[in-house]
Amino acid sequence: MNFYNYIFRRQCFLGGYIIKIFISSTSYDLIDLRALVVDRLQKRGHEVLYHESPTFPANLGLHSHDQCIKAIKHCDIVVCLIDRRYGGLYQGKFNFSIEPFKIKSDKVELEITIPAEKLSITWCELIEAYNLKKHVITFARQKTLDEKQTRRKNQELVSFRPAYAQGNEVFDFIDWITKKQENNWIVPFENIVDFEQKLITWITEVEKSFIFSSNNRYENSGEDFTESSMKVADVSEDSIEVSNEDRGPSQANNKDIYGEEQNIEISSKSISSDYENENNRDLFFTDIEKGYTAKRRITFIVEDNSQKFIVNLVLSKLKLKSEIFILSIQGLYSEIKDFSDFIRNHVEQSALVLTLLNKENANYQENFSESIKKLTVDLSERVSFIVVDPHIESWFKIGFSGVFLEETVIKNKETLRNLILHGNEPDFYNFLKRNYNLELAMENSTSLKSFVEQLLKLN
Repeated sequence: MNFYNYIFRRQCFLGGYIIKIFISSTSYDLIDLRALVVDRLQKRGHEVLYHESPTFPANLGLHSHDQCIKAIKHCDIVVCLIDRRYGGLYQGKFNFSIEPFKIKSDKVELEITIPAEKLSITWCELIEAYNLKKHVITFARQKTLDEKQTRRKNQELVSFRPAYAQGNEVFDFIDWITKKQENNWIVPFENIVDFEQKLITWITEVEKSFIFSSNNRYENSGEDFTESSMKVADVSEDSIEVSNEDRGPSQANNKDIYGEEQNIEISSKSISSDYENENNRDLFFTDIEKGYTAKRRITFIVEDNSQKFIVNLVLSKLKLKSEIFILSIQGLYSEIKDFSDFIRNHVEQSALVLTLLNKENANYQENFSESIKKLTVDLSERVSFIVVDPHIESWFKIGFSGVFLEETVIKNKETLRNLILHGNEPDFYNFLKRNYNLELAMENSTSLKSFVEQLLKLN
């Protein structure tokens, strides 16, 4: 039995897969958050590796720091938590070092060099995780991130001392993470309530990605297995978008993804799609054994979770090599005061940022285009806009045959809403992805066809 089949055997129908998750962070200042992570993830059936645990993997003759380093080899994911402390310096026997990296401040570009003896144990844990191609997700206190921005504006001042963070080394650590070519996203949190919500949002997306990619490989293995009532589909999951609240389907146009109040003729004929026949990659866990191999990130910006779900549904049918991140602003574009300020961090960490505008919001494109001129030329050139006619929600309905839409989707409105808002309907999620016909949808929507062609050209 190969690795993926072993993972499949570990599935339980209610709890998903058992994922091994290592917690990397300082200890004294984050004891409450660490305990919260352990409690929430264990309750979902996952195995959490953390140094406080009496069952933490132990190797005789090793320093406690090296016990932690060795444990990373046995995990699937590393969750890094950053607050104000840099933490203790690494005292183990392994040799860790990092290459100098450059940071741009408002005035100059500086090269940051961290001697090996100045690396913290948390930093070394992440070096090991990246070396082993583990998936890494980092949560950082917003106050620390704000102070890092202040430091960046005064990067050339050797005398700069932060008020909240323990030292400038914390900022160097964060900058080093963001400079990585993959797994470099920083999820900010304000307080423990905000953190918990974002943690749950993240692990929900991870579970879906882990299940779908592993099931697909199991199906392709040729071994006999018992299928659930709804078949598991290939899925290309977006990276984790986090927010303080879920507002549900867009209220801007008073239409929902079920197609109500829309006059769109749906073809019921069966179309064999070349897009569906391809072996789609899972963009969240591209290959668990070989490690993450996405070449670059494309960020999509939409207004709400309904639009995010639909864009992800379309992307799941494309064989994209890029890492995909879908950001829902959880509101209306009209609420964004300064688009360049809002988009800056996303542009810095992406090769391309595509903002999707419904036809009725097309007037914002001119304002947004003017705003991004505040960015550097290099960053502003990464931002593009796509106007959807009439709106993103229409892409959903036209991807299903009339019979399937009427008998399955419309009759399961509440299930679909729960899926979009909370991500807690994985079987139905799979079922929709299996039955969504991208080629049929493209035949009925010029804007969708243009959108897909642009992506394939970029890819």
